[in-house]
Amino acid sequence: MKFLKRKEGFFVNNIELVDPKYDFVFKMLFGSDPEIFISFVNSVLNLEESKAIVDVTFINPELHKEAEDDKAIRLDVLAKLADGDLINIEMQMQNHGHYIKRSLYYWSKVYHSQLKQGENYDTLKKTIAIHVLNFSLFKHSKHYHTEAVVMDAENKVQLTDMFSIHYLDLAKLPSGNYNTLEKWLRFLKQPSKEEVLQMNIPAITKAYKQLENMSLDSGIRARYDAKRKFEHDYVTGLDTAKDEGREEGRKEEKINVVKNLFLAGVSIDIIQTATGLSLAEIHRIQQELNLK
Repeated sequence: MKFLKRKEGFFVNNIELVDPKYDFVFKMLFGSDPEIFISFVNSVLNLEESKAIVDVTFINPELHKEAEDDKAIRLDVLAKLADGDLINIEMQMQNHGHYIKRSLYYWSKVYHSQLKQGENYDTLKKTIAIHVLNFSLFKHSKHYHTEAVVMDAENKVQLTDMFSIHYLDLAKLPSGNYNTLEKWLRFLKQPSKEEVLQMNIPAITKAYKQLENMSLDSGIRARYDAKRKFEHDYVTGLDTAKDEGREEGRKEEKINVVKNLFLAGVSIDIIQTATGLSLAEIHRIQQELNLK
């Protein structure tokens, strides 16, 4: 497998490596391999060896809405530990606004999903959320790792360990002297293969090899390229619409992106993955454009 570096990024066999920060790539890496998941989570929680996670079960990461006015959410990675505790990992490329509220809502949906009708509250297990952010959320802090817990504000005492949200800011990652967590976050920022090997973390080396294989998979590459094109076009459209001050501009740009993907021969399932639109919305746009 030939590996080289170019100005634009890292390549394997003349193919650019897919970015592990993209949602479905991130989910494939961290939501299917226990070794990779456990290594990363243990580094975030900084657990003592005797308390470290050793086993995990992945759960279908989709929480359906319970009422018409409720929101259905799709999580990146949701897993249950041997003791029943739940861990949700989210990778967020851009801040679309109200992210603190969004992260609280995601946590609450996971926590609430445990309780079945007729069950007592004492059956609820600890729920931990980990949000990896490709943007700076907390302007007041220089730290790349922020943990939110429930505290007694006056006495500065943590009231419960049932609630915990970790925010990891890739933009604030320090240079040099990496601990295990910093090495994982460095991996998400796409280092060279040589740097990965120097990290000497078996799970990170394994994740990098999987990233190389994913980059050479034609199906994954098609989804990745469509997703990247959509985000570029969509962000450009949002900026244009903002400048023009018109909601119609945003709608028109989204329609144009879907149209361009159709004309490029991209399948509906890949368009759905790339745009995040529902099948009903895509079919409606397809009908409006008289496309087969």
